[in-house]
Order: sequence, then structure tokens, then C-alpha cells
Amino acid sequence: MAGATVALERGRALMLSEALKARDARLDRLASGPHHALATRYRATMARITALTGAAPDL
Repeated sequence: MAGATVALERGRALMLSEALKARDARLDRLASGPHHALATRYRATMARITALTGAAPDL
């Protein structure tokens, strides 16, 4: 049972990692286009949320 739990958690971690990479790629495309200011605001907002919650930054 413990082995199954570990395997499940590893799978979830991998899926989260892939989702974050995809988000970062989309944000980079947004920043390089005509919506640079929007990407900058998003990054600033995420930094503020991270500071307020004490969460580890992922950007």
C-alpha cells in the first residue's frame, strides 16, 4: 500500500511540474508579444502573493 501511495504522489508531482512549465512558457510568449505589461503585472502579483503567504516562489 505504501508503494502505491508513493507512486501516486510521484505522478502528481510530475503532472504539477509539467503544468507549471507549460504556464511559464505561455507567460514567456505573452511577455514577448504586445501584452508585455500584462505579463509584468502577473509576475508582480504572484510575487506579492508569495510574499504575503510565505509560499516558495515558482517564477
